[in-house]
Parts: sequence; structure tokens; C-alpha cells
Amino acid sequence: MTTSWANMWTDSKSSGGFCADERVPADMSSSGNLTADRRYLWAQAALAEDDFAAAEEILRQILELVPDWPAAWVTLGAALRGRGDTEAARVALLHAQVLDPQDRLGAALHLARLGRPLDAMPEAFVRGLFDQYAPRFETHLVEALGYCGPQRLRAALEQACVALGRPEVFAEVLDIGCGTGLMARGFEGMFGRIDGVDLSPNMIDAARKTGLYRSLTAADLLAFLRESPRSYDLICAADVFIYIGDLASVFQAAKRALRTEKGAPALFAFTVQTQAQTDYLLGEDMRFAHSEAYVRRVTGEAGLKVCVFEPGAIRNDRGVPSPGHVAVLTSD
Repeated sequence: MTTSWANMWTDSKSSGGFCADERVPADMSSSGNLTADRRYLWAQAALAEDDFAAAEEILRQILELVPDWPAAWVTLGAALRGRGDTEAARVALLHAQVLDPQDRLGAALHLARLGRPLDAMPEAFVRGLFDQYAPRFETHLVEALGYCGPQRLRAALEQACVALGRPEVFAEVLDIGCGTGLMARGFEGMFGRIDGVDLSPNMIDAARKTGLYRSLTAADLLAFLRESPRSYDLICAADVFIYIGDLASVFQAAKRALRTEKGAPALFAFTVQTQAQTDYLLGEDMRFAHSEAYVRRVTGEAGLKVCVFEPGAIRNDRGVPSPGHVAVLTSD
């Protein structure tokens, strides 16, 4: 099985195959029909073996019993795409969105793989995903994926501070997409006060246990940046932009939230997964990757300047480092 619903369809034996995942929102995990639920397990097993025809047959039987079950429609989309019937897959996924208007199952991600534009992952999907992921988040991220985002960002910030001639301690820091608090722990000694924001309430609860944050808010990061009454000497975002394609609004909002008083320049530090094909795209790993040219362009459009922009992976994918960059921008 994959590690999250976001990774559905990416872990099967064949490069174009699919793998179903049982980690759907709790209130969607059962159809309410025991026979349908049992057959759904069979359909998942068929998908895991790349037997798309069998999975489709079983799923259509399920939908005769429970025609309004969104999870079955999303999984049918997987089976149909696996068979090469992209138009039928698109129809199934669009119907899943009708039944699941908030898109907690993330049908939009899979529609994007079929060519439909997508600028960011659905909020409800990301929130539900990480609420379920929170208890094992750190173990999986650090031990299984070799995650080193905080360490890479800290090194980049130290480099930027030397280049700018500013102190390496930041009075006011904002950690966007704070997760369980890995960034605050990795930055100990570099900040006076740190606030955190994350879509997932369960992640916020885990971050609170570190005792390092002044305040923690469960909210959309863009809305938080636009509405925050505070300004910050440093805003950091580690492994966050893999969930957002269009970064222009985020960079503009970050510029607004950076401290503007004269003195040591305020900084915006982040990581991105990178590719060279287009501005941004949703990759085979179901993460957004951005081009260096795009990141530099939206940086300038937001009135920010690049201080550090260095290549380097911060995590592995199936044992292979994911191409990425670490960046530090300044508002001056």
C-alpha cells in the first residue's frame, strides 16, 4: 500500500500503473453496505496487481449497490485510466467531485494527471491527509524519506546572513506549513519568537507539544499571510510548495508579511521540488515541481530578491533523491 491517498496510482509494479490506498476520510471509508465494502477490498487488490479490467468490473458492481459512494468513483477512475480509457476516467473523477464537493478525496489531482489544469491541491484533501498522517509523520518523513529540509534551510540562511552582513538570529519568525514542528526544532538558537500555521489541526496539536511556538494556527497559509497583524523578520516554508503550483500569490502575500523597518533585512526561506519542463507541474509522485526560471520570475514580480538559490534534494522518493532547490529571498 502507498503511504497516503495523495500517492494513489504511483506505487504499482509498472511505470504507468496504479495502487489503491485505504486511507480515505473516516466518514467516506465505508459505503454503508457490507457487500460493497467487501468488494471494494477486492477491487483495491486487483488494482495493486495492475488487473485493471477486473478492478473495473468489481467497481461497477459496487456502484450498482451504492451509486453515490465517492471513493468507488475515484477508484473507478484509477482502473479506467489504467486501462487507457482516459475519457471514461475523466467522467468518473468528475462525478466523484460532484458527490464530494470539497474534494476530500483529491480527485482534482488525478484529473490533473489527465490534463486538467490545477494550481493547488484541494484544501480539504490536504487537511484530511495530514490529519491522518500526523501520528507517524516524523518517523516516515525523516527515517523513510531521508528528509533534511530544516538542516538545508538553516545552512542556506547562515550563508545568506553572511552575504548580507546581518545577524543570524531573527526576532520574529513565521513557519508556514509548520507540520509537527521540525522546523522550530531545527532552528533552535536562531529565533526569538516563532509562530506556526498549518492546514491540519492534528499537525498543529503535534507542533504545540514541542513547546517552542508562541502561537499556532490551523489555517490556509495564503489567508494567514494576507491577514496576519504581525510582520516577521523571517518566513520559512520547508517542503510546503509541493502542494501548491501557482506560487505568485503566496510570494506576494509573504512580501506583505515581512518586516519593512530599516535595519537587518527580512528574509523568506523555502524549498521547492524542481523540474525544467514548464512553470510548474504535478509529477508522477503527485507533488508539484517548479522550474527555476518560474521561481525567479515570481520572486521579482513580488518585489523580492534572490539571495541564495542552490540545487539539492531535501527528501528521497523510492530511494532516489528528489530534485530540488533551497532558496532565501530578501525584501530589500
